[in-house]
Amino acid sequence: MAANDAIALYSSDATILYKADVFRAMALPSGYTMQFRYEKKYLAPQFHDKYESLKHKTGVIFFIAGNDVTKKISDRVLTRYSIRRCKIIDVFEDGTTKLVILIIELDSFVDCELDESIRHTEQSPLYFVSALSPHKQQARQWYDQVKKIESHFPGVLFFTISELLSEGTVIKPAYDSRRRLSLFKIKEEANYTLKCSCYDREGGSRILEIETNSSDIYYANLFESGIGATRDPRWLPLTTGTLKTLSVPVVLRFYSPTNIIKKAQEDPNLVRLYFFVYRSRCKIYWLGFLSVLTVLGALFTQISSKNITDPPSLVLIGIKLLGVVLFGFCASEFYRFFGKTSLYGEGAQETRRPIGEKIRTHPSISAIFSFYKRYSLGFFPFYKRHPLGFLIASYILVFALITPYYIWQLTRDNPRLFVFVEDPGAYVDVAHAFLQGKVSVVTDPGPRFDSIKNPYDPVQREQMGAPYPWDYSYYRAPDQKAGHFYLYFQPGPVLLFYLPQYFLTGAFPSQRWVVFLASEIDLLFFVLFLRLLVRRYFPNTPLSLEVLLLFMFGLCNLNNLLQAAVGPYQVSICTGLTFAMGCFPFIILALEAVAYRWIWMGLASLCAGFAFGCRPTNFFLFIILGGTWLFIWKKEGFRSRTRFVVETVALALPMLLCYAASAWYNYARFRNILEFGLTYQLNGGEAYMYEQFSFKYVLDSIWCYFLQPWSPIHYFPFVDIDGDDWYPFLYPDRMRMPPSGLLPAFPILFIGLAWPFYIQAQSPLRRNHVGFIGLLLTLWSGIIILVVSMFYAMMHRYAAEMMSPLLLLVSLTLLMRRQASPFRTWEKIILFLLFTYSFYLGIVYGLQGELRWVEFKLHNLYGWPYAL
Repeated sequence: MAANDAIALYSSDATILYKADVFRAMALPSGYTMQFRYEKKYLAPQFHDKYESLKHKTGVIFFIAGNDVTKKISDRVLTRYSIRRCKIIDVFEDGTTKLVILIIELDSFVDCELDESIRHTEQSPLYFVSALSPHKQQARQWYDQVKKIESHFPGVLFFTISELLSEGTVIKPAYDSRRRLSLFKIKEEANYTLKCSCYDREGGSRILEIETNSSDIYYANLFESGIGATRDPRWLPLTTGTLKTLSVPVVLRFYSPTNIIKKAQEDPNLVRLYFFVYRSRCKIYWLGFLSVLTVLGALFTQISSKNITDPPSLVLIGIKLLGVVLFGFCASEFYRFFGKTSLYGEGAQETRRPIGEKIRTHPSISAIFSFYKRYSLGFFPFYKRHPLGFLIASYILVFALITPYYIWQLTRDNPRLFVFVEDPGAYVDVAHAFLQGKVSVVTDPGPRFDSIKNPYDPVQREQMGAPYPWDYSYYRAPDQKAGHFYLYFQPGPVLLFYLPQYFLTGAFPSQRWVVFLASEIDLLFFVLFLRLLVRRYFPNTPLSLEVLLLFMFGLCNLNNLLQAAVGPYQVSICTGLTFAMGCFPFIILALEAVAYRWIWMGLASLCAGFAFGCRPTNFFLFIILGGTWLFIWKKEGFRSRTRFVVETVALALPMLLCYAASAWYNYARFRNILEFGLTYQLNGGEAYMYEQFSFKYVLDSIWCYFLQPWSPIHYFPFVDIDGDDWYPFLYPDRMRMPPSGLLPAFPILFIGLAWPFYIQAQSPLRRNHVGFIGLLLTLWSGIIILVVSMFYAMMHRYAAEMMSPLLLLVSLTLLMRRQASPFRTWEKIILFLLFTYSFYLGIVYGLQGELRWVEFKLHNLYGWPYAL
């Protein structure tokens, strides 16, 4: 026999046992094993005492019909049916029974035609295990094979267990060599789905029964009242309970009762499915970790200041709040461990209704939920994968951890976050000017400053000794003798934050307060973006991944870098990032809206206009909105002229009004609608000496912003984000204070490059929209990276503008990957390492900032070294 020859394994209708073997070979799932038993004389001579030669060979199971042993061999009319492909994984001779046992692993169904006919003896085919040289093989489905042999199985309900699923992933059976059988390894307290298909030639009146030997597994038999049709596939829920031991074997028995067959043991075609239910060791470790967290939470709540008469500091309040959060989180987890609900009834999943369900199903509460489900935007999937309370509690927990961190970042060296003061920053000068009907700040340059020949040259300004506000712009029209000071930043934060609060409270907010509000709104916009993606495109996303992505955005978007040293630059960048982020959830709503799409288009356009009004680098958001408009109308066609006009106006008008207002503001200040004041900036002379925007800066910027490695240091936080002073693309005529590259600091950004590889794994109904969202985020990331890279100044703070769209790409990629299938163990390990590393570097960015705050603080407190 050639090494690649297959093996023919025969069974027949000579006895009920032989027929049952064929029935089980058709009923069991792929990858499952079963035993075929033969006397040694029925093996072909070349296999006698050479059982090893059969191992790992592929084979085909055949069914011989008409093998009536009561008739002479010459009177039998034999019909051969090929059933299923298999693989022989073990062969041995049992010394007790003198039988040769073949352990075969089932594979796909197949039709197989042979080159030679079967020889006969007086009783049966000569060999039941022989070499097979197939002439032709063709793949078949289970139903095709059933139709071939159904006439030889009268009054039998055919069924097959196709697969066992866990959250969409097929669980393969494992072969236990010690017990010589296959079993499914499943975890305790987990939900599974068993796909089962039935065929009843009598019209669907027959019943499929399922029994089990264990109280640790629960199922819902959807066939217990009958098949309901000639053939029908159904997905049976399967749940494992809490084990009393580390593991337990479980058997499910499938049989079809009749007037004669009352019990499973009486059915010759009984099919057994073996399971191994085990408890994960991670749960034991998690229980120990929760115990440690509970102790820490209790300790944190007991911390107090040395002098009890002193008012508690924000840090002390934060520690106590963290203790309460830890204690509450651990209490909920302990309840999940030990507060199990009872289950009743054999094979049923009836549960004692929890208090939360009783409240939720109360008529009045149910009416409120129904109203919400009908009229709300549906940000939380109340009736889908996650219970309402757990979902909201998880998001509140994340905000409760990130918000105190933001507050600490903004108040660690100045506790004036919540104090509204009269003169907290440069934007207040603009607010005062607006209240007086001016665009120039109230401060007068004076004759000495006006007399400077070139006021933008720092040397001439120093020689004249004329005072001036740093980083303001000075402009004097050719027809004017005196100039004015202007804040060259756009007035968006003044109109959106400063003046509204002034009208409400009578005082202007501090710059820290504005950055705090913008950071929180940015986080809320990301939550909305994430929830819309999960609900509309990625329903298989577990809540743990959502929470992880929310932590990622909160800790790695570099808002904490802006919070480390707050000034007008940080206010401008943070508010611009916030409203740029706000465009994308409204774009998703516009893509999916059936009615009132113009509302979402208008809100996306308004966010784009506000983003530009806060930070001019967001000017190119009109490309993103224009692409959305083209995608929608290319998909739907121009079927309604009125709708087309309304949605086009809604998408364009708010943004164009903001652009027009900015152009007027620029002209009122500098007599040029395209001049934002950078040319007339009063600082160290960089804007005066250097070319402001140029492609020649791009290579240098790409290296510094993305590739430059950080430097290790021997003291806390052990990382210097300023990196090494090595620039292979150094352009000397440039202002620079760059951070370390984003890719060495945040390797999770590499994940964002992989989203195109998961497009085909998405649902065909969602694939186009998901791909379009990926293209929009990629396009916006490329645009903002190019704009920032062309700017003559290179600063830490500008890295935050590039980080936000890149994190959106990372989020989209991970959601697409998880929708395709659950993460494998090695993927979880890699993600854990990447996220842990990136979270730490994100916190270090906030600790060091642009002023290396933490090093000076530790030096003053403990004498630690610092680098100048």
